[in-house]
Amino acid sequence: MSQVARSRVFKYHTATVAVIGGLALMAIAGVVQGTSFGFSQLTLLNLMTSFLLGAGITLFVFRILQQRFDSQRKDLQDEFNQRIGELRKTEDRFYEYAESSSDWFWETDSEN
Repeated sequence: MSQVARSRVFKYHTATVAVIGGLALMAIAGVVQGTSFGFSQLTLLNLMTSFLLGAGITLFVFRILQQRFDSQRKDLQDEFNQRIGELRKTEDRFYEYAESSSDWFWETDSEN
């Protein structure tokens, strides 16, 4: 997946997760404030504040997790590439050995 396509997917997922986090905190705040002070005391400002706070916290945590996952993915990719390089070196050495030993085997006769 290209960097641009991944960036677009990340933005949509980030926005969705942030909205869900905001709605969750807004619902919790609405229930807590409603049961504590009465539901008639709830205002749009109270609900929007809790929504924005929840969305902000969720976005912050989501970004931190995404950075950690990207870092781990990069580390794993680097290790994979290193191991592939080592494997290729070993494979080359094996082919060189196999090629030289087959030449040696055919060069010997029954007296050697």
